[in-house]
Amino acid sequence: MALMLALLLAIGCWDSQERLERQLVELRTERTELVDGLHQEFSQGSFASELDEATAGGEMEFIGGLAREVERETLESNLRLLGSGEHVPTFSKRGREFYAREDVRVRAVELVQMDREIERTEAKLGERRDAP
Repeated sequence: MALMLALLLAIGCWDSQERLERQLVELRTERTELVDGLHQEFSQGSFASELDEATAGGEMEFIGGLAREVERETLESNLRLLGSGEHVPTFSKRGREFYAREDVRVRAVELVQMDREIERTEAKLGERRDAP
């Protein structure tokens, strides 16, 4: 009887851990899609986008890709600032207009909320992995 109870508890814990792992993957995927969508909107006509297109297929292709990746990372960092209610340092009119948009502000808050939910889920998973 005790063995049966231990087995049922183990199965329940495994199921909970599996569910948390799936939830974590889904949250990370949603977060990536959110940032990718905003980056696509932001990068239309940007220097990094034009450089990426101009160097595509050539010897300097990595420079365009690098510029685009730096642009995306900067955007993601700025979105976290915006979503936390902090000032976003930007020096271009295009950037100021983008971060001032209400739909961008709403999605920046969503990004910060997703980050927090991911952190909570990771903590729960860590607790489960550490449990005997």
